[in-house]
Amino acid sequence: MERPPRIPRYLKDRRTRRRTFRIIPVKAPTSYALDSRTLSLTLSRDLREKHGGRLVLKTKGVLRFHGTPKTLELKYDWVKRRWYAHQVVEVPEPVRRTRPEKHAALDLGARTLAALAIEG
Repeated sequence: MERPPRIPRYLKDRRTRRRTFRIIPVKAPTSYALDSRTLSLTLSRDLREKHGGRLVLKTKGVLRFHGTPKTLELKYDWVKRRWYAHQVVEVPEPVRRTRPEKHAALDLGARTLAALAIEG
C-alpha cells in the first residue's frame, strides 16, 4: 500500500530522539567572512565570552564567483563526514559596448554567380 504525498517531517535520530541538522543557514553577510583560505563565523553571545568573537576555520577549494555576498549555507555530508559551504553571491552584469550593426546579404543566381550587398 502506497502512502499519499505529504509534508516532509523533521529528521530525528532514532536512538536519541533529537533533531539532526543537515543545513545551517547564515542569513546576514555581516556575520560571516569567506575568502580562499578561511571561513570566519560570528559566534553567539554565550560562546563569544568563552572563545572570543569569531570562529575561524580553514577551507579548501576555489571561490568561483566574486561579488556582493548574500547568504551562506553550511551543509554536512554524513557519508563523507565533511562540511560544505554554499554561498550566494550577487555578480554585477558586465558592461557591453554597443557596436554599430552591419548587415551583409549574398544572392546566388544563375546568370550572375554571386551578388553581395553590405549595409552600414
